[in-house]
Amino acid sequence: MMTVHKIAGIDACGYASYLASRDGACRRGDYYLGREGQQAEAPGTWHGRGAEELGLEREVSRDTLLKTWEGKDPGTGEIVVRRSASGDHVAAVDCTFSAPKSVSVTWALADEPTRTAIEAVQDRAVITAIDHIEATVPLLRRRVDGEIRHEVAGGLVAARFRHHTSRLSAEQQARGEAPDPQLHDHVAIANMALRDPSARSTSGRWAAIDSRELYRVAAEAGAVYRAELAGGLQALGYPVLREGRYVELAGISAHVREAFSARAVEVEAAVAGFVAEHGRRPRDDELKDLVVRSRHAKAAESGPAFSQWQARARAAGVDPRDFARPPGAPARPLEPALALAQVIAELTGPASPYALTRTSATFDTRQLRIAVAEAAQGRLPGSQVEPLIAVVQASPQLVQLTECHWTTQPMLDAEREVVAAVARRAARRDGALPCPLVDRAVTQARVPLSAGQQAAVRTLSGPEGIGLLVAPAGAGKGEVLRVVAEAHREAGYRVIALAVAGDTAQRLAGETEADVGATVDSFVHRVTTGRLVVGQSDLVVVDEAGVVETWRWQALLRSTGAARLIAAGDSRQLSPIEAGGLWPLLERQVPTTELTENYRARQPWARDAWAALRQGRGLTALEEFERRGQIVISDTRLEARRAAVDHWDRDRREGAREGRGAEHYLLLTDSSNAEVDALNRAAQRRRLAAGELGFATLAVTTPEAEGRRGRLEDLHTGDLVHFTRAVYLDGDARRVENGSRGVLVGVDPERRTADVRLPNREVSLDEANLDALRLGYAQHVYAAQGRTVERAYVVTGGWQTDRETSYVGISRARDASYVFADLSSLDAEPGEREAAMAELASRVGISRAKSAALATDAGDRVAESATAETTALSARERWEALKSTYRDQRLRREADPRTPRREDLVAQRIEEERLRWYEHDCERKR
Repeated sequence: MMTVHKIAGIDACGYASYLASRDGACRRGDYYLGREGQQAEAPGTWHGRGAEELGLEREVSRDTLLKTWEGKDPGTGEIVVRRSASGDHVAAVDCTFSAPKSVSVTWALADEPTRTAIEAVQDRAVITAIDHIEATVPLLRRRVDGEIRHEVAGGLVAARFRHHTSRLSAEQQARGEAPDPQLHDHVAIANMALRDPSARSTSGRWAAIDSRELYRVAAEAGAVYRAELAGGLQALGYPVLREGRYVELAGISAHVREAFSARAVEVEAAVAGFVAEHGRRPRDDELKDLVVRSRHAKAAESGPAFSQWQARARAAGVDPRDFARPPGAPARPLEPALALAQVIAELTGPASPYALTRTSATFDTRQLRIAVAEAAQGRLPGSQVEPLIAVVQASPQLVQLTECHWTTQPMLDAEREVVAAVARRAARRDGALPCPLVDRAVTQARVPLSAGQQAAVRTLSGPEGIGLLVAPAGAGKGEVLRVVAEAHREAGYRVIALAVAGDTAQRLAGETEADVGATVDSFVHRVTTGRLVVGQSDLVVVDEAGVVETWRWQALLRSTGAARLIAAGDSRQLSPIEAGGLWPLLERQVPTTELTENYRARQPWARDAWAALRQGRGLTALEEFERRGQIVISDTRLEARRAAVDHWDRDRREGAREGRGAEHYLLLTDSSNAEVDALNRAAQRRRLAAGELGFATLAVTTPEAEGRRGRLEDLHTGDLVHFTRAVYLDGDARRVENGSRGVLVGVDPERRTADVRLPNREVSLDEANLDALRLGYAQHVYAAQGRTVERAYVVTGGWQTDRETSYVGISRARDASYVFADLSSLDAEPGEREAAMAELASRVGISRAKSAALATDAGDRVAESATAETTALSARERWEALKSTYRDQRLRREADPRTPRREDLVAQRIEEERLRWYEHDCERKR
């Protein structure tokens, strides 16, 4: 792993002592070890062509280090790069390369020759990463004809220091123990670099570096480091295993690693506290702050670390002697051609967990470089990553869409197949349903259909083999699909209801009285295995088709054969979890009808606000809610959650007096699962305090998944619950679909069973299926699409808030939706409600809808991203000026109550500029 930390000029002296001096390192808690395991001074070494140019060849001294950080030539004292006298400049950037914990544990328990060999591998890995940064990263900027150009430096000035331990945990500090082993190198890159001879300008041979580029290249350079490290360890006889984006040594269990990770556990506890308060994991800057605040002072010097580590290993149940030497013979490196084939298959295979197009149809050059470097781990040394990137880019399996954006050939082939299949279906003439039959179905609808709904029914009953229905939230889609299904059933068709989510498919099947109801995946499996035969007399109806991924579209169209297909969706709502974005393209290929009226929201103003949200006019939408007191801005995320639960509890109690159950009131968040859990627990506590739940407690623990610890739930009779996976029942009982919601009507803690009342039946669960249950008072927005309640309480405003999640969250409620945000998440100062509102409006205006690689406008949008950053900066400046004007308006209003509350022109300009800035920022990130 490579982490990056700026060293400010004002902190340079202390940081230099930390890196180069034994005492400085000890104060920070991590240090260099001598041969006997005692703390010793860290011998630093110089690296980079810039250091060679300055004649820096000996070990690093603190004085020489500080001179380079001051922008001086250490030999002559000449200032080659000027610094700010105030000390607010960047003196250097500390790039830390940390070995995987299994490597550090093995090093700590190995004999001395093996430790020396492992450190030599660490040396080569870090130096390879430094060389990679120096050769490939555009760290320098130069103005040419009024434009800023980025260029690779001719040479860096880098000082490398080896440390062997992590920082102390609180318990280790209290007991006077040595810290855990953590092999890592600090590489301090001075804020001065040599220009390449071919690019030297009149400003001199030396220039300051752009430290932002080091943050951008951290993932790539970290992967280069790990690839070189893995190759070196394999050559010593250590087998390595890929774990996600990282590698570990085989045979070192997670239990043993955790026994030597006291500081990591401590930091994770601080992170857990942050999540409990804010409902999300900390950003990088917040994480650094947590790490600093959880540090502890160094205790008196402990005894030799190696003996303590051996005792720690025995306490963890392993014999330190098993780690003395490598367990096997040196591994032979892969043939380059075989390694290349494996890397390309891993990055482009549709079923690969590491596929570049797993979550998005396109990716940029930086993402490609990172993925190739990570794929090289365990296959090729880090020194071969750059040539490997060039060869992979030239592979026919990759397709370059623009100068900096790509897709894979399998993804492009899949998209083309889907679009072509849809076009063929649209051209197919199966024969329209008889008009009298359609008219009869329309007149027999459960509720009178509007003119728009009737037109949609007739279009979807036309002669084409496929029809699309664009359905915004609350537009009466369900009744349209029900009438279309009824008309086709009268004409002799079998109706098959499908959706990606199981509960959505089940609901659609019930509304349309379908003969078959299933998830898309289940339908495809049943067709391909011959358990379900589909033909011309079948109508396949797909709901929430906007969230269907490309691969699912491909499999669905192959499986539906000659059947008629009707799909309903909306590209303005949530995007697919994995690569998708085909819906807008399909709309242009197929007879499409769009519903425009809103039947869900009871208030006309709410319908207008929903439409504004859908169109990205965030400020306009939120002003309507603000005007009616339906936006609550708290100081912290924790207070925002409390306010939401308070409002939910008050409304729920009032609804109960009118005969409505708790299921009509829904807490929502667009943040993390941790926030869903926090909201659920808080809601459950309110009902327990009110005596509404049973006394008996059924404790349920979900299994660990993808490295996350299991979740503990205490369930009581009367709790609202929902299912987190499909549950197969005994006998002929229909399975309970993932996402299904119900009420817990009985629990037996001794027998470990539970009874759940679903909307249309009651089911009993044994102990094996209890882990499928989760409290159901709160949901993530993604799980709530398609759901309708009386009132919704949306906790929002974090970095993940966008147009689509805001629209879906707010549009769940018939009667009223309430928005709960906080100043902390919105980066606003205490008391700055207007600034928070402006920031919230900008965030709900950002669209993160996914695009297909074939999207006709993708090339234009991607091409514009090259200049997006510059434009975004100018937009930022304009926004700051507008905020200043806005602030002046507020001050004048406070001084003179007769001043209008808000000038329309200023508000409009704020919205326009803020949205423009974020649109550019979004494009740049794409």
